[in-house]
Amino acid sequence: NPDIETAYLGEAYYYLGQCYLKLGQKSEATASLREAVRLLWKINLTDYYKTLALSEYSNILRAAGRGYEADLMLNEATKTRRITLLY
Repeated sequence: NPDIETAYLGEAYYYLGQCYLKLGQKSEATASLREAVRLLWKINLTDYYKTLALSEYSNILRAAGRGYEADLMLNEATKTRRITLLY
């Protein structure tokens, strides 16, 4: 099932992003979490990981001074259950 494979890949990117965060490698964490968000939000599975990945990614955006982008993404996700990644 392609959706399940995408879910596993998205979860892997989520955990990779977490590892990068623990190592203090913010740019790598940002890239990994962005990919996790992209993958997990294009399928209708794994709401738990969707929420985690979106939360972590928005926190990184805020820390990088990109709070406006994080707010837009979170508002869209809340209202429509979809997201648009700006970068």
